[in-house]
Amino acid sequence: MYLPKDPQGLINMEIALCSDADGANVIKTTSVPYVPLKANHRTNIIGDFDVAMNIFSISCDATWENSDLVPEEPEEPLVSPSVWDGTKPEANDAYTFKGDGTEEKPYEIRTATDLAQFAANVNAGTSYSGKYFKLLVDIDLDNQDWDPIGGKTSSVAFEGNFDGNHKQITNLKVEKVTGKV
Repeated sequence: MYLPKDPQGLINMEIALCSDADGANVIKTTSVPYVPLKANHRTNIIGDFDVAMNIFSISCDATWENSDLVPEEPEEPLVSPSVWDGTKPEANDAYTFKGDGTEEKPYEIRTATDLAQFAANVNAGTSYSGKYFKLLVDIDLDNQDWDPIGGKTSSVAFEGNFDGNHKQITNLKVEKVTGKV
């Protein structure tokens, strides 16, 4: 499936084939997503209409390409629990969490690796102030030594919103804590 780079000016079209002129007797309906509403804009929708024969046909050209559309990336299935291998990543503000960090579309913690990256970023000083996160899977930390979010001895803090989503983080092991937890 292809998604528009910019969804403005596109509609999802529903086409109904009717057996009468007033459209009361619908025989079949078909949905056509992402139809551009631009004048003189070529699309992958091909249609013919013959008034004399009452024939209307519509099809999608599967080989058609357009730079306004980009392939939709398949989403990796969630595995729960996600087991952490103990790898502690370096802080990386460029790490891409799914979502946009808003309340409506929070950043998603989909794996133990995501949680470890989140912890590393916060512990390095990224507060995520005003951002929203949501835990989507149970996470097993496998009794590996875990650095608490906010650090073992530092004064950094997470200042965003974290929705645990009724998920569990199990087998947490923290050693030599001397600051806030």
